[in-house]
Amino acid sequence: MGCSASNGVAPPAGGPLTMISCGGCGQSMQAQLPPGAAQCQVGCPSCGRLNTLNNPLHQPAADSGLGADGTLQVSCGSCSTAMKVRPTPGHSSLQFTCPTCNATNRLSIPSKGGVPTPSSTSASTSASTSMSGGASAGGLASVTCSACSGAFNARLPPGGGRCRAACPHCGQDNEVGASSAALPPSSSAGSAGTAAGDGTDQPAVVTVQCGACAQTVRVQATAVPGGRCRFTCPCGQVNEFSIMGPKAEMREIEVQFPGYWQTQADGDPLFKDEKQSITIAMQRMLDKTWKDQRTRDARLHGRTGGMEKFKVVNVRRNENPKSWISYFKLRAQLAEKLESRGGCKQWTAKTAATGLDGESCPVHDRAGLMNEVNEFYLFHGTKPSAVHAICKDDFALNLTGTNAGTLYGPGLYFAEASSKADEYASDDKEGIFEGLYALILCRVMCGNMHYTDAVRPNVQTLMDSIVKNRTHQSVLGDREKCRGTYREFIVFDPDQVYPEYIIIYRRVSPDDDE
Repeated sequence: MGCSASNGVAPPAGGPLTMISCGGCGQSMQAQLPPGAAQCQVGCPSCGRLNTLNNPLHQPAADSGLGADGTLQVSCGSCSTAMKVRPTPGHSSLQFTCPTCNATNRLSIPSKGGVPTPSSTSASTSASTSMSGGASAGGLASVTCSACSGAFNARLPPGGGRCRAACPHCGQDNEVGASSAALPPSSSAGSAGTAAGDGTDQPAVVTVQCGACAQTVRVQATAVPGGRCRFTCPCGQVNEFSIMGPKAEMREIEVQFPGYWQTQADGDPLFKDEKQSITIAMQRMLDKTWKDQRTRDARLHGRTGGMEKFKVVNVRRNENPKSWISYFKLRAQLAEKLESRGGCKQWTAKTAATGLDGESCPVHDRAGLMNEVNEFYLFHGTKPSAVHAICKDDFALNLTGTNAGTLYGPGLYFAEASSKADEYASDDKEGIFEGLYALILCRVMCGNMHYTDAVRPNVQTLMDSIVKNRTHQSVLGDREKCRGTYREFIVFDPDQVYPEYIIIYRRVSPDDDE
């Protein structure tokens, strides 16, 4: 019989809600037995493992009471593991933690033999509260519900003292006592956890904290539309986070703006139409990086038939001082970090070799890209009506569109080939950009790149190298080698990207000479 599992969404009516830990990946989740059921199977939302949940009202016991050694033979109400526990003399109830699944169990102790019966509907309103350190005003206390034994955090009143808190799992009203300090404040970014399963074709698992109650939860780093990750805390709060490593303290760095910019100081963003020579260079870049090759992503988006080529209509330069300052400082910091480690392997993107035969590209000539941090010009496909918002908002992950890739983790995906980036571009259906498409040519600092040519990459390994171990700053997925398609460049920190050029274009047939 199946039962419901939840990550904060109210389940259908049934038995009491129970917090269990998956026996495969360890993720905590809420589960609910169907009405009257003695047992059910709970599918883990992270790794898919089926876990057995037993109704504590049907909890078996092998012995008829206390053994000669003063112990009780009991079974865990979550995973059915049999074990011996030793009651405290004079106490009428017993709480124990299962060593197999970490579930907290509570039993009433028979006075004269008999089977120990669970106290799952205890009338007591006194909860178990644990904190560390000295007192703290208005802090968070870790609470164990007196009814369902579920763990949750409750906020104490200013000055400490006692308060009442409703359990988010079963609704029981608990009295919470303050005897020590609050838990640490919540954090907004995910940090790498342990892998789920063998890692093949599995999303990464990260440890995050709820922004409302500061409860720590292990979740899959699966991108929702927009490129960010979302999870629902057991307290009911929906949270979003992006994957990036913690930033080091930034020393004072003198920022230099590109010499060809009109803007040379902090101020409001500007969009400047580019001169004809740059527009011609962009057309050449699109032509030379184009390949007569569609991928599965294009077919999923309804792109079938012959390949189109691209005709540039307009090129604009994005001069955003605020975004540039963040990008410039991080680039300088990364250069120092890599130099202190002996440097990193330097790669080349196909966008660099797009000048006329025997000549260099004027776009690259004036850019001053830093090879030592693997800084490239790379394409990102979108629609014309979205490009200004992306350029103004630091290439925020929640503005990258619904076409964000997930094969290499929940990051920002870029292409060195115009035909690959075009698979993610869409046209506006009305207005001045009707029938037109957009590519953003971005500066992307990739740093030490985690290269993989695996058909099914181990996402957890990739994420750990960037977020947990911090040995790499990006991923280079070589689908050109393993599938004959394209290489993909992925970063996980928006500050590693500066969207510099907006290319508006139309799709044309290969024999169109216009």
